[in-house]
Amino acid sequence: MVKTPSRGKLKRFCIQWHKRLGIVCALVVVLLASTGLLLNHSDQLGLPQQEISSPWILGAYHISPPSPVAFDTNAAPVAQLGERLFVDGREIGRCDGPLVGGVHLTDINLIACERSLALFTGDWQLIELMTAAYGVPVPINRLGLLGQQVVFESTGQFYLADSELNGWLPIEPREADLWSKPVELGAAESAVLLDHFESGISWERLVLDLHAGRFFGSAGPFLLDFFAVGFLLLALSGTWLWVRGRPKAR
Repeated sequence: MVKTPSRGKLKRFCIQWHKRLGIVCALVVVLLASTGLLLNHSDQLGLPQQEISSPWILGAYHISPPSPVAFDTNAAPVAQLGERLFVDGREIGRCDGPLVGGVHLTDINLIACERSLALFTGDWQLIELMTAAYGVPVPINRLGLLGQQVVFESTGQFYLADSELNGWLPIEPREADLWSKPVELGAAESAVLLDHFESGISWERLVLDLHAGRFFGSAGPFLLDFFAVGFLLLALSGTWLWVRGRPKAR
């Protein structure tokens, strides 16, 4: 039987677009297969425990590492990254609000955050964390020394600590002998701190989002739907071409 021109054109059209669609969809098949394999062995690979630190990937999640802030204490600069406090790259505790200062006394260090005061030993072991529940006036705006006594300012009111650092007496506004000043960290010091940054995004979360298309934003799932239709078309056109290409039994 002689093929009609219309059927011949239809077959050539199907072959041509079957190849093109197959190449494009193959990329998605590779993505789905590779991410599926990773998810099947997620626990063995430790993906849930490993957090992402890549700025490019975190940027896709609209997450950027905070800029470290540091203050001089006359003993060692204390730095804040997020809610965490560091001295010489070692985490020493948490900060309730922005870091506003630190002072060094004879054998202790006192660190002030906006809503808390943290008392440390000379080698930076936490002794006590004092908040508004301890009678500390908040918010704390700055911290300093007035003679040998600790003084801080809260919303324009000055407070002087007693000798035990557990009572705060309001005093007339008076400038401290030494206010704690912010210091600028070098690139190497900042890099050490940023190594401690917790993004909250694990590699398992990334692989899941890639597999489901959510990594590509709100349009991602619809994009995968488009390729799912492409897979159906490949299956239908491939089956039709196979049937049309079979030799007819005599």
